[in-house]
Amino acid sequence: MNKNNFKEIKIFEPVGCPKCNNTGYKGRIAIYELLSVGPETEELITSQAGEPKIQKFALEQGMATMQQDGILKVISGITTLEEVEGITGPLEW
Repeated sequence: MNKNNFKEIKIFEPVGCPKCNNTGYKGRIAIYELLSVGPETEELITSQAGEPKIQKFALEQGMATMQQDGILKVISGITTLEEVEGITGPLEW
């Protein structure tokens, strides 16, 4: 992802119309969290490391959480903070 695309951020709010039943949304969009399993991650899993330790390692390796992916979609104008919070819980800063 190119960070230069997000230098000037505008956060949009949904505006309804008859086509979207006045919700401001059309269709669905997914937010993702993908854990790439390499040798180090595999070793953590096989050694029965707990979820916090695996998550910490994954974040250190550059994994984006579902909430982070959702926020990227907010600043891309695809969804809203309210929708992301509804799925992932309160925003963590």
